Amino acid sequence: MHFSNKRIVLFVGGYGSGKTEVAVNYALQWSKTTDNLSIVDLDIVNPYFRSREQHQLVTSAGINVVAPYGALATADLPALPPEIGGVLQDSERNAVFDIGGNDVGARVLGRYRKMVPADDYEMYFVLNASRPFSQAVEPAVALLRSIERTARLSVTGLINNTNLMHFTDIPLLQKGEDLALDIGKATSLPLVFNAVEQNLASEAAAFLSAPVLPLQLYMKRPWE
Repeated sequence: MHFSNKRIVLFVGGYGSGKTEVAVNYALQWSKTTDNLSIVDLDIVNPYFRSREQHQLVTSAGINVVAPYGALATADLPALPPEIGGVLQDSERNAVFDIGGNDVGARVLGRYRKMVPADDYEMYFVLNASRPFSQAVEPAVALLRSIERTARLSVTGLINNTNLMHFTDIPLLQKGEDLALDIGKATSLPLVFNAVEQNLASEAAAFLSAPVLPLQLYMKRPWE
């Protein structure tokens, strides 16, 4: 599995695409080969499945968590910490950013556009072909472009995170990768990797053309 040689990695996508799970897993695995890594929670849209919920997990891996804390941590519209600007502007710091869903979430990222290093970032569009508005090329590309316009930053790669939770199987993963490759043709963007639940990851690697990022499922529903 190849990790970016860029300092800043931004994960964007539609609601329910699983980008938070991908961002957390990516940060945990990237931390094994990179130093001075932060995960920045810029999701102020979804009250659930926020990367800051895994604060203890990621800090135990040596990753700095940048997110609202205290009484503001669970607010629907939390105040964003000033450290975000420091992460973006400090050339010695690497970071994974978890951005809120759709163009609504990307609006927050747009506030920091001028701080994002133009030649030192990746912005990955996370796709789950089982979710509405991501099941065909045209609506998926429309969503991608809407996020780009709102964030005023360009997507640089695609992530296939197609799943139906415990109903996921190899044909579904292949269907998702095929769609991601078609989106790639329509946008001239590469498919960077497939995100696959770890129990299927080894088997899936034999059937999928792009690299596989094994996912440990950390994000839980409030009632679980």
